[in-house]
Amino acid sequence: MADINFDAAFEALTGNAPFPWQRALYERFTADRKDNIPESCNLPTGLGKTSVIAVWLIALATHPTKMPRRLVYVVNRRTVVDQTTDEVVKIRERLPKAPQIQDALWELCAVRPDKPDPENDRPLAISTLRGQFADNREWSADPSRPAVICGTVDMIGSRLLFSGYGIGRYDRTHQVGFLGCDTLLVHDEAHLTDPFQQLLAAIRRNQWAEQVANRNLRVLELTATSRRGSDAPAPFTLSPTDETHPVVAERLTAGKTIRLHTSERITLDITKLATEYRLSGRAILVFVQTPDQVNEVVAALKKLEGVSVCALTGTMRGYNRDRLVDCDSTFARYLPKPKIDPAPGTVYLVCTSAGEVGVDLSADHLICDLTTFESMAQRFGRVNRRGGRDPLTNELRHAYIDVVHEPKIDTATPRGERRERTWKLLERLVDEFNGSASPNSLRMNLTEAEKNEAFAPAVPCLETTEFLLDTWALTTITDDLPGRPPVAPWLHGVEPPDQPTTAFAWRTEVESLALPVGTPSETVEEREKEIVAYLEEYPLLVHEQLAEKTARLVSVPNTDTVETGRRQQLKEFAKRGTEHSAWLIDANGRVDLTTIGKLAESSFTELMGRTVVLPPSAGGLSAAGMLDGREANEAGREYDVADWVPNGGTQTRYREFQFTNEDGILIPRPVIGERLDSNNREGRQYCEVADIVTVENAEGDVTGRFVAFVATDALSGERSRSQQSSLKQFLDDHLTQAEHYATVLAERVLPAGPEQVAVKLAAKWHDLGKNRRVWQRGIGNPPPPPIGDWRPLAKSGSRGRIFGLNDYRHEFGSLLDVRDLDEFKQCPEEVRELVLHLIAAHHGRARPHFPVDLKRDPPCNEAFDPEPRGRDEQAMAREIPQRFAKLQRKYGRWGLAHLESLVRAADILASQRPREGGK
Repeated sequence: MADINFDAAFEALTGNAPFPWQRALYERFTADRKDNIPESCNLPTGLGKTSVIAVWLIALATHPTKMPRRLVYVVNRRTVVDQTTDEVVKIRERLPKAPQIQDALWELCAVRPDKPDPENDRPLAISTLRGQFADNREWSADPSRPAVICGTVDMIGSRLLFSGYGIGRYDRTHQVGFLGCDTLLVHDEAHLTDPFQQLLAAIRRNQWAEQVANRNLRVLELTATSRRGSDAPAPFTLSPTDETHPVVAERLTAGKTIRLHTSERITLDITKLATEYRLSGRAILVFVQTPDQVNEVVAALKKLEGVSVCALTGTMRGYNRDRLVDCDSTFARYLPKPKIDPAPGTVYLVCTSAGEVGVDLSADHLICDLTTFESMAQRFGRVNRRGGRDPLTNELRHAYIDVVHEPKIDTATPRGERRERTWKLLERLVDEFNGSASPNSLRMNLTEAEKNEAFAPAVPCLETTEFLLDTWALTTITDDLPGRPPVAPWLHGVEPPDQPTTAFAWRTEVESLALPVGTPSETVEEREKEIVAYLEEYPLLVHEQLAEKTARLVSVPNTDTVETGRRQQLKEFAKRGTEHSAWLIDANGRVDLTTIGKLAESSFTELMGRTVVLPPSAGGLSAAGMLDGREANEAGREYDVADWVPNGGTQTRYREFQFTNEDGILIPRPVIGERLDSNNREGRQYCEVADIVTVENAEGDVTGRFVAFVATDALSGERSRSQQSSLKQFLDDHLTQAEHYATVLAERVLPAGPEQVAVKLAAKWHDLGKNRRVWQRGIGNPPPPPIGDWRPLAKSGSRGRIFGLNDYRHEFGSLLDVRDLDEFKQCPEEVRELVLHLIAAHHGRARPHFPVDLKRDPPCNEAFDPEPRGRDEQAMAREIPQRFAKLQRKYGRWGLAHLESLVRAADILASQRPREGGK
């Protein structure tokens, strides 16, 4: 236990002295009590809730046995950009200012440099959903390393349910083991995603085995407006000491006055009220309900002279949202620490609910329509956020909040009823409390019960059953499985018929990889499989995609005619041409080659929850980054942003079209022109992940192909682990290194016992099955005649594919070999059983089986050994699913995945850090 002064450490890491509540939370974290991590933190907006991360980090350094070594920060899916990541990066950069904290964190790491570089080496891993930290696997390479992972409900929730979006079965089981164990999950603004909060509670209830082993998931609800019932434990909240703190008191009493307006034409009158500020020189925030209303208000405000306008919606493409934060001078006016110079004069930001959460916005005044109370509270928190005095006038800042609503609210629907309750609460604030909407006014003048009654109706949630969890955990089965539905309804609840969305992205190669009309179905299926394999290693990233309501793409019966009747986007695409190629990708990653014309005739169910990938020539992207089927492809508009990296990032992937000229010389051409080469790729190792023939001459010779490359440290598919090392490794050396890393990892993250022993031994023997002629030939190391100096390799030193295996899996061969070893036979049965499963599962199989499907074309049989030497392969294959089920009951779903991931991590480290003798 390190002797560290909390106040000094907190100021060193954040640059600010702690508030009383932050010091109290640290004391709670480090207390000798079973509930040292509270279930809920109920804190008013504007008081630095994300500093929970710094408090956790200090508590981990001083009391490592009391705190999980990973923190997962989950933000609402409507978030514009994960500013939490920027805060974590600042904390990591400031670690040298707190050397005791940094040294204590280094002590937790199994793998660390002998002499850390003070400028670059830090004992804190960071991974997030976007930009240069996008799923960089820093956090999962060394599971003993403290880590912060930031993500959305979809990103984190799908991974917790063994169904990670956009990743293969290898990473699904690798990541779930670390997310579900030894992790503190902080759920920010939890009241806005109540179904996910209920799912987390269900996961916790089902972690009986992990609870016993003290490796269970811990969950901290972080909210200013909780939905928790009266029977829930009291949340952690502000104390009287906070109320008297000068900075806290200034923010709690920040002046905000509500003014209510009735209108028959709400959007028009919101625009008129916004126009009245045109000469104010202030930052004005506007909230409306739909993207169409945003566009309407933005178009009107842009007609004003001398003002700047920008928009923000949840339907914007990720790239455009990120650029808004990084590069838009108008948006910079609303940020506390903008990255560029803010625009002068009067500025307007027009938002849908996407601006309510996830971004530290602060405006001078607010105009909005009426919604339910939890959303109104979020909006109020985006104006005069910090109080204090205006630096220009030295007067106390005071914001006006104009709320426009219809004369008579329709209470026929549950949502309408909740809106009316919200209006009555606001009316009381106006009549009895001078319209004050300060955080203190909302806390003290309105009861929790009446606020909860004005919340949006709870989204119906589905029960998370043991059967569902078991079927989701069968990650080896990649085909549709009866009783295994998509996980989305468990993350977001049962959505109304017009709520499901369809994602859109643009890739240049969509057109080039299309096949002519009339191509035989067998050829089409083969091309679709090639694209699936390509996307596994070159996935669609978040910044490439936007989401649109499926109900706005095609006509849907029994849905809101106001929403769906405005524009059927795919019909608009089709008006400009039906022949454009497209990919339609389902939730399991399967690709259907289609056209705009066919998509325009698709049904709602054929599109909901799927992803459409279009060529840039199809157009359909507005200047603000929203879907608009009427928009043709304009010169200069960036459609294909697959390889974009933020400023300061490095290129991790690139694509080329390669053509052979008349002289037979191969000519590479970058997919998106010179932009690709603006990022320095020197010094990085790249692996070819796609080679798809696009052109053949009359003689059948290949004259054109599409090729894609990914940096080896950014690969995401199954074979990525075998591509991590550029050095040749002998098999015995690799196994020795894997045993070493497994030993140090297990000693740091597991208590002494049979699990520690099993992890070490599984790593020691995991690749024995590579010592087969077929496998060694496949990597270019064929065994010589009997006379000769030859050693089997674990890594060839090259990054090509392994050919000629005929479905042979070296993990299965390792299972047969290990049973012949005397050391294995002498182990207790519980160790032997766990060793066998960990070996079988170290590349994502054995959950529950090694696939065998002899009816498939071509047939598949992974449960065999090319050199069985009289051993019973079928008996071994039958034992694998039985062993998986038995061990999952013993260790828990997430607990067993955690043990598997330790062996994988040791394998990865042994590949990346081979002994010098393996060169």
